[in-house]
This record gives sequence, structure tokens and C-alpha cells, in this order.
Amino acid sequence: MRPWIYANCWYMSEHESAAMWKMYARTEEAVCIRSSFLKLRNLLPEKADVHCVKYIDYSKNVISLDNFTGPFIHKRLSFEHEREVRALWINWNGVTSWQVEKGILPQSTKLPIPAEGGIWVNVDLIKLIDKVYVAPTAPDWFKEAVEATIQRFDFQFSVVRSSLDESPMW
Repeated sequence: MRPWIYANCWYMSEHESAAMWKMYARTEEAVCIRSSFLKLRNLLPEKADVHCVKYIDYSKNVISLDNFTGPFIHKRLSFEHEREVRALWINWNGVTSWQVEKGILPQSTKLPIPAEGGIWVNVDLIKLIDKVYVAPTAPDWFKEAVEATIQRFDFQFSVVRSSLDESPMW
């Protein structure tokens, strides 16, 4: 099933994570957006499944195969710091997930060829994005460029620099 499942992954926490900036921002010129689980869930088409990833010890726990998403919403305990939310999109070509789970496919069913590089799902960015964060070590010109780009497209998102590089208050 892996070729037909597409995942969009998010970090979920009330606070920023220095580890996430280091792992996913390849340069100092990076941004992240702030939204919420409910906004993501409500703005994606009904066909999308949104789940909090469950972190388990594979030597002690078994992933239930009662639901076809099971393998796609579990990770090893060593990734627990990611606090991941996954939006899953299944490209079944009209076949329902129930049919796939039960192994009942119409005789004429041909699953689609997987889309290279992913698929596009339209989302209303104005409703999704609460705030845009600029990487803690980004130069001032980059923050200004992000602000100018947001203004150019008439978005009203506030742009803030991550506070992770600020001096502690002690």
C-alpha cells in the first residue's frame, strides 16, 4: 500500500523545538508556520485522514492491522521527540478504504500509478496559518523578505523571529 499513501507531516506542541529547527531547517533561511490540529483536519478534504503518530517499542508492541492506516501512524519510540501529526491521503482511484481493508476489490479495479513527488491538495492558507516563524538564526534581510512576500500576496499573517536564540532571562 505504501505507493498509494501520501503523508504530510507536522510537529505538534505548544512550544518550538530547537531539535526540529536543527533537523528540518537545512539553512538559516527557513520558516515554519503555526496552525492547529483542528484547523488542519477541518481544512483538508474529508478523504484525508489526520492522526497523531503513536510511538511504540516494536519489540513489545504490535501494530493492529484492523485499520489500514496502522502501519502509517506508528513509529519507533526513538522518534518520540518529533511529536508528529500525519495527514494521510490515499489515492485509491475510487476504491473505498473499507474495500481495501477487507480485501474486496471489484474485478475491474486498477489501482492508479503512484504520483511521483506527491500530490497537491488545495487548502485555504488564510484559514490554516496563524503565524509564520523565521528561523532563530536567520539574517534580518530574510525576515524582511518573508514579510514582503506575505504582503505581496495580501496575506495578513504575522511574521516573528523564533525566540530560541534569545538570551535567557536569568
